[in-house]
Formats: sequence, structure tokens, C-alpha cells
Amino acid sequence: METPFLENAQAPDGTLAEIASLLRGKSVRGQNAKRLDYVEAEVGEVNAAGEFVDPWGTPYQMRFEKGMPRVFSCGPNRQDENGTGDDITVR
Repeated sequence: METPFLENAQAPDGTLAEIASLLRGKSVRGQNAKRLDYVEAEVGEVNAAGEFVDPWGTPYQMRFEKGMPRVFSCGPNRQDENGTGDDITVR
């Protein structure tokens, strides 16, 4: 399966909701022009703003470090601690 980064030669750009839309097969400002669907979302995994949310209802955070995306949950305290504290991140 292709990833948005490999398919488009760059990481997706935009708000959390715009990136979620791109990953779900929409084209935003010319990104994902082929409208490829990379992620399926179940009910409760996307909030009313269109952002992917963690089990506590908080939007997943995205950071780009050295051109690569890092995605993490704010964890049970719902505070963005930049991937530290009780934030849940995979490295």
C-alpha cells in the first residue's frame, strides 16, 4: 500500500482536519489529486470538525520532524505535552 508521502513526494500540508480529509480520499488544494483513500475511519474516530480523535476524544497531534510525520495522542489528561508526559506516541 502506498503512503501519502511516497505517492505525492511530500508530506500532507494543512490543518488536522484537512490532513484527515486528504487521508480519507479527498483532494485539498491540489494535494491527493488522485483522491486515494489511505485511512478508513469508524464512527467515533473523527470529530465534528473532521479531525481524527483518540479514545479520549482529543484530536491526534501531528508534527513534522526532519520531513517525516510524527503522530501522537495527548493521552488521558488530554494535554498536548509534545509527545512526553502521558502522551502516547510510537517511535
